[in-house]
Amino acid sequence: MHLLDLRWKKDAQLEAQQLCELMYEHFVAWCPEIAAWYDKNRAKKARLSP
Repeated sequence: MHLLDLRWKKDAQLEAQQLCELMYEHFVAWCPEIAAWYDKNRAKKARLSP
């Protein structure tokens, strides 16, 4: 999730954004409940831990 936070934002390099799209599919398949929470609360918002 940290990598997605860093590289899935709109101003990130295009190749990094595309990689995150591919990774996210596997993330949803592996742990759908956490991925749903992530999608609702953090995805593409570029929030990082303090």
